[in-house]
Amino acid sequence: MSVSWECVWTLVRAVAISSCACPVARLLASHLESATLGRRHRSLLALALPLLTPGFVVAYAYTNLVLSFVHSPAVNEIFYDLLVAIQVVPVGTAVLLLAPPPPLSASGAWCERMVGGDRLRRVSSCRWHRRMLLGPTRQLVPAASLMALMVFHEFEVASLFRVTTGRSTTPASWSNALFELIALQNLGNADPSELWRASWLPLVCSVVLLGPVLALAWTTRVAPSSLAMATPRRRRRRRHVLSVAWLGTALLLGTLYPLCSLIIDGGRAWLGPRASQIVRHEHLWHCARSLLPALLAAVGAATFATWVVCRRRLGLLIMFATPGLLGSLSLGVGFSWLVLMLSPGGLRHSILAMIAGQGLWLLPRAAVLVVLLAVLPNQEHVHLASLLKHSPQDRQRRAGWSLAWQHAGRRFAWMVVLLAWWAYLELTLNELLAPTAWISISQQMYQQMHFGRSMALSASTLVVILFPIGTTVLLSRICRWLPWHKLYAWGGTR
Repeated sequence: MSVSWECVWTLVRAVAISSCACPVARLLASHLESATLGRRHRSLLALALPLLTPGFVVAYAYTNLVLSFVHSPAVNEIFYDLLVAIQVVPVGTAVLLLAPPPPLSASGAWCERMVGGDRLRRVSSCRWHRRMLLGPTRQLVPAASLMALMVFHEFEVASLFRVTTGRSTTPASWSNALFELIALQNLGNADPSELWRASWLPLVCSVVLLGPVLALAWTTRVAPSSLAMATPRRRRRRRHVLSVAWLGTALLLGTLYPLCSLIIDGGRAWLGPRASQIVRHEHLWHCARSLLPALLAAVGAATFATWVVCRRRLGLLIMFATPGLLGSLSLGVGFSWLVLMLSPGGLRHSILAMIAGQGLWLLPRAAVLVVLLAVLPNQEHVHLASLLKHSPQDRQRRAGWSLAWQHAGRRFAWMVVLLAWWAYLELTLNELLAPTAWISISQQMYQQMHFGRSMALSASTLVVILFPIGTTVLLSRICRWLPWHKLYAWGGTR
């Protein structure tokens, strides 16, 4: 099957999954708005964990199950669609929660029902297309478009789920087909225009799906610090039961089972006679070498997103975030054409190019995290912390620095950690932009997963996942042991 046909079938699947996932996202958004503070935090954690779980780990956990679906491509397609829907529903829920309320409120919709459709049709401004444009559709269409865009660019799970039966390949994935042409057949090395001839149709489809999202972002002119959860609504038992059932199923299939399966296989390998060969110094050094560029890209994306949102430069944010919303593969192909093929030889396929590509890919995620984590503190807190930091007394200076860290620094640090986690596990950008001799640790694990499942591979993959988590815990402990009170006192002296 050619890349064009794979693109068509992938687009059909993306629209179908987003259409089914949109009611679920709306249900979860209503559940979060009506929940208490403690229950809201638990629901948000259960909603975010499947999104943070690496896709290749989820697909690797179901490798043996996929092999049993060789003669049942329809079952394989349905199960793949369910796993992808679990990953994209949190994104649609976040769009519905952060989007500004539509001009046509619930009171206006009730008045419409009371007046009747016959009278409304006599007024040109109250016709059905105007009511859809100003009603809840104003939020649902961008949420469905963004979920469809994520399904359209999904790569890791589709790669390990792909089964060829005869002339058909299930599930269809244009990103995997194009990636195989670039990685295995060196597409574009001799003639860079071959990249555009092979990827113009997916790029057009991505721009079409991205249109409603950009329109919603352009109409959002609210101060970031004023975006908060809506007033709690009246709780309904049926909505609560359905939301908890979906969250439990998503957490079980998307996070708990893959990680438990990985821990069980990895534990057996660690207790075996070859445990010393699994965790070697070369393996840990490879993890550290892959984490360092991801951390630099995360810090750059977080800093730029915070500055842009703080200055309310919405046009600048949309201009720089649009390439990242087009997917990592499209970004890598476009970056290779616009920068790498036309730049001096020193930048071509280098670590700098990879960090720049990862920064662009992380920028839209960083902009969303600035709002979700409330990284921008209240202006009163900023002013109070600034006054305390310049106080002549050491105790007040320490209190000022502590206040600044609690209201901005800690949240910014968590944002950098999440962004570095995503960049650390990215596959396609590392393949397209990194030097030929440089292979990221996630890319190495991903290549080995195509040869089947083994306890040694499970243990190595578990080390890859635990390394950034352990590094974060270690750095946080070290930061707690440092004598910050002396640094605070020294930093505030004139």
